[in-house]
Amino acid sequence: MMLMHNVFTKPITFDENEINYLIVENPALLTNMIIDLIGQQNGNDGEFVLSENYVPIEISKNAELVTDAFSIDVNKRKIITKLYSILTEKANTELYMQTNEIKAQISAYCQMLTEQVDFPLDTDCEPDISGLIKLCNIQLKEEGECIADKLYEYMKASREFLKKKFFVFVNIRSFVNETDMLNLYKMIQYEKYTVLFIESTDRDKISSNERYRIIDSTLCEIC
Repeated sequence: MMLMHNVFTKPITFDENEINYLIVENPALLTNMIIDLIGQQNGNDGEFVLSENYVPIEISKNAELVTDAFSIDVNKRKIITKLYSILTEKANTELYMQTNEIKAQISAYCQMLTEQVDFPLDTDCEPDISGLIKLCNIQLKEEGECIADKLYEYMKASREFLKKKFFVFVNIRSFVNETDMLNLYKMIQYEKYTVLFIESTDRDKISSNERYRIIDSTLCEIC
């Protein structure tokens, strides 16, 4: 996978076991890049070009951008919607008999309930299994305690349920210590996630696997 922008002299390539950083020291350029990525994630045109096997792919469908480390939510609406869709399909296929039994019990219960009122009542009780799943408030269990763990859980959920292939995290190093960051690197490499860390400040390397692309304050590029 590769990422190109009109300020780059060459694409950023994402090779296995490498941890890629884009350091943008010019605040105006960094702001424009983040706004651009947000727009492209929402389906708008932009300056970034993401490609796989030299073929451009849509950022809106394939990339996930995190600009706020404190707002990471594995149970965001898009993920939960997809989860419920999968559970509904499973309920109507693998658990078909059990699902029909539950529907029958709910229908019988509704009939008995209407008989508890001394007044003529109508009921159209055709239980919808997707509605029952929502009623149960099924959610993904969040086990991560630190930001690095939460990022990993978010990547895992986004790839599983939203089929995301590319992750961009902005200024994460400001909030994650070296030990947690190295653990995150291990998880990224083990699961073969494609990740770009965008930072506003150049920092000392903490791993030999880090690869830096730097755009300094004068817009000079250092590869």
